Amino acid sequence: MMASVSGVQPNYKAIVVIAVVLIGAIYLFYSSGKPTKSVFTQYDASSWKSSALVKIPQEVKEKAKDVKIKETTLSFTSDGKTYEVFYREAGRDARKSDIPILLLHGAGSSSAVWLKINGLKLYAAMGYHVVALDLPGWAKSKGTTIDNDPKMRAEFLHAFLRQKRMQRPIIVAPSMSGSFSIPYMMQPRPESCESRMRGFVPIAPTHTDLYTHAEYHRCDIPTMIVYGEKDKTLGLTSVGNLRNLPKSEIFMQTQAGHACEEEKPEEFHVFFYNFLRGVERENSF
Repeated sequence: MMASVSGVQPNYKAIVVIAVVLIGAIYLFYSSGKPTKSVFTQYDASSWKSSALVKIPQEVKEKAKDVKIKETTLSFTSDGKTYEVFYREAGRDARKSDIPILLLHGAGSSSAVWLKINGLKLYAAMGYHVVALDLPGWAKSKGTTIDNDPKMRAEFLHAFLRQKRMQRPIIVAPSMSGSFSIPYMMQPRPESCESRMRGFVPIAPTHTDLYTHAEYHRCDIPTMIVYGEKDKTLGLTSVGNLRNLPKSEIFMQTQAGHACEEEKPEEFHVFFYNFLRGVERENSF
């Protein structure tokens, strides 16, 4: 065998191994950047995450037209403070699922938004007991105020759900309502969040910085994180924090701003319908 010019014989086996490793690394780098065909990044039969989105059945949309909405004011006491709040309700007597749904709203809004975008009727037509609440200080609950204290707001939500006998609901929380829903989910301990909620749908909520990434990692409930592509403030901040929830998946609504569920309601309804199907599937295991 010929020696090299320098007198040192090359180690051809080592060169081949290094070349194979480099080629493999380059392949993994470029293939990892390719978008997946599905909105979801993974699939597990026992998980809420699915391999593909399905459309809302036409019969559900037709049924929604006949859903009746009940409007009520409820008075109750929590931590020595009396609240009087207004809410809208549908599907209680015709529900097929034992999972209740609580719809909240952002600042300057109200439960009426869920009428406007047809969420109340549509989700009831899917077989759920649905309640949309005017939070204290807003709309028809404006006569009742509440301090901007996370513990107090969590206790308020707990007391309201207890009054309505809504056990372990799925909570949909846009914007400002994060100041209620996130402390409720995380207190008194993140590990016990499953005892309070069946699922969480945050829509660019506030107050996600109340907890550390490590604390979010300990809350193991199905979570569909929604935000608008044009929401460069709360949207991105909330995604950055809430993506640390182990069972979370991120849904971006393209060409939409902060109130993305109002700007593109039909798309949001499809997202939520698939989330509900996934949560039901996970609960069946």
